[in-house]
Amino acid sequence: MGGSPVGIAVASGSVWFVDRDRGAIGRLDPRTLQPRGKPVRVGGEPAWLARAGRYLFVGDAVQGTATRIDLRSGKPAGPPIRVAPPAKPAPAFAVAPAGNSVWVSSFASSTLARISATSTAAQPRAITATSSHTARSNAGALPRGAKVIARIALTRTPVDFGGGALTAGDGAVWAMSNSESTLMRIDPTRNAVAARIKVPAPEAAAAGDGAVWLSYPSEDTVSRIDPVTNRVTATIHVGPQPSGIAVAPDAVWVANAGGPSVSRIDPATNRVVTTIRVGPPLACCAEHMSLIAVHRALWVAVPNANGLVRVDPATRKVVATVKLPYAPCAFLVADESGVWSAGGGCADAVGRIDPRTRALTSRLYEPHPVGLGLAFGSVWVADLDSADVDQIDPRTGRLAARLRVGGTPVRLAVGFGSIWVNDDRGRVLRIQPQR
Repeated sequence: MGGSPVGIAVASGSVWFVDRDRGAIGRLDPRTLQPRGKPVRVGGEPAWLARAGRYLFVGDAVQGTATRIDLRSGKPAGPPIRVAPPAKPAPAFAVAPAGNSVWVSSFASSTLARISATSTAAQPRAITATSSHTARSNAGALPRGAKVIARIALTRTPVDFGGGALTAGDGAVWAMSNSESTLMRIDPTRNAVAARIKVPAPEAAAAGDGAVWLSYPSEDTVSRIDPVTNRVTATIHVGPQPSGIAVAPDAVWVANAGGPSVSRIDPATNRVVTTIRVGPPLACCAEHMSLIAVHRALWVAVPNANGLVRVDPATRKVVATVKLPYAPCAFLVADESGVWSAGGGCADAVGRIDPRTRALTSRLYEPHPVGLGLAFGSVWVADLDSADVDQIDPRTGRLAARLRVGGTPVRLAVGFGSIWVNDDRGRVLRIQPQR
């Protein structure tokens, strides 16, 4: 091979290796040991390789970066991700996969960083761990608190990206299989798929006001599905890069990450009747942007501003902005006593703010928390990296129970007396709380 081969990994039917002297990644056919294609130029002094999800991660200690290689195209996916300060000469540096993340350790800076392997952002954030992250508090003492009572397959066999958007309402649980470009209508009385609706993979889904609503960031549109006919009945142009959706009486609210802004759709006319800016242009274009409608309030996450924004639906004006010590890159839940946000791929944190004082009153370490639910006296958290569904006591802000579900739990919905989890491996779990 020549050069100075260092790291090695097997992925997508090839043996991948690092050539540090040439700053490149090569591929070999495992049967013939002959090169496949041209080397992938990454520059710097790459050394370590790790495969997670659909990416190959390349660690460079001298640059203090990790570069993603898309295994399908064999090309770099975005610019290098900063994980540690640059260091010369090259010190010890390690990259290792774990679940849906890659962990990078730098001996030079004594840091440990995590990068999500499920992020589709051009340059996802690396989360630097601290000593408080080395162990989950009271992990062995926590009761289960709930049990899985049904597992509903969306695909014939487990497959990456077999899950997708999830919502419950209007007579069914609606679960997306991105790998099959199909929205599954699940009958909660039978715990079975009752209908399959062919649609492109949306960013988010919400059910209510006699419809199922799907957001499409690349098209700047929201689709409306009639739950009676299981057909798309309207395509509505909204703001740039629509993401999260929330349904309220006589209104469908859409978070536009490209603003950042929120649009209100009148479900009676399928038209946008107002758009409200919720952050400066520099805060635009987050990978995901959530919102939640509660009584007389609309709460919107603005991840690129590390904050939450409160909108008064009556006056259609921003009435409060709350800064957070982390980016709320995943989902929100709320009631009149508190607003909870999850860090997702941006922060290993779930936090609560008091809507009256606008103060952060609770913050818990959770490994890659994405889906949230507020029901049955608990805040429910889908932890992607640990494959757990945690329960938090909303009064004390402390962990109360933990249910190991395995797989890749991402999105979470509440309905029909249960918690529902869409696993990105192609199944929906129905969880029954223990009361």
